[in-house]
Amino acid sequence: MSVGQRARGRQAASSHLTEIRRLRALVAELAGQLADAEADRDRACGQLAALLDATSYDPAAYWLERAAELAGWAADDAWAAGVRRGRELEGAERDAAWNRIAAPIARGGPAYAEMETRRWGPGGRARFGDARPGDFPGFRDTEPGSGRAAAAVTEPAPAGGAQ
Repeated sequence: MSVGQRARGRQAASSHLTEIRRLRALVAELAGQLADAEADRDRACGQLAALLDATSYDPAAYWLERAAELAGWAADDAWAAGVRRGRELEGAERDAAWNRIAAPIARGGPAYAEMETRRWGPGGRARFGDARPGDFPGFRDTEPGSGRAAAAVTEPAPAGGAQ
């Protein structure tokens, strides 16, 4: 081996050692930065934990509260749907009742003479107060001396005023 080769070998070894030292320094610096970052992370986690403790945050309670809120909205929606359905049914019943009531009038209904006969009875308004079959005939004195005056059962007066 010549002197030149040895010098080059020493120079190469020296440059490798220099590179290794530089890399070790870089690793040490990065390790320090990593330790600082981990410390920052731990400090932030501690602050977050303290904040959550201060606000009494409970994930289970949060989700239960959220579920109750959603259930309340669902109940409101169901109530509104029930009200709408009830109004629809009421409208349909009202329309059907109106049709039952209005149909005879819309078809013309009974004649005026028929309505007057229903209202006043046979003979019209002039004969309204006359006795009719099935009317109460009055009291009859069935026992003498009962203390009750005998009610006279009278027949309707004939037309024309003759007695």
